[in-house]
Amino acid sequence: MAGGAGASGTGVELAQKAVEDFFAEQRLQPQVSQLGPFRVYAAGAVELWCGDFFHLRAEHLLECTAVYDRAALIALPPSMRQRYAAHLGTILAPAAGGCWSAWTMRRSRWTGRPSP
Repeated sequence: MAGGAGASGTGVELAQKAVEDFFAEQRLQPQVSQLGPFRVYAAGAVELWCGDFFHLRAEHLLECTAVYDRAALIALPPSMRQRYAAHLGTILAPAAGGCWSAWTMRRSRWTGRPSP
């Protein structure tokens, strides 16, 4: 999550450790609150929502103008990818843009979670 002056970012992450590691690596001390099913960590212009992506609703994304997915889609089992894409399509505003980072790899060579 990087950007120019005035940029902000909101992310959704299932793993609490990943959220905590992000803020520790960035040397940020987040304020933590609860918003429905999400535990929200916020510091400056960065918010990470810890919880199940499939609980995200359109009202959570009213100010969202773009999506960047570094590895969520490919981290999901193939059987869940279509559900992920469909859910994202229903909760994003029609004018929102997006960028998905993906690559191909033989399943026999893939062990563990994806990491570029």
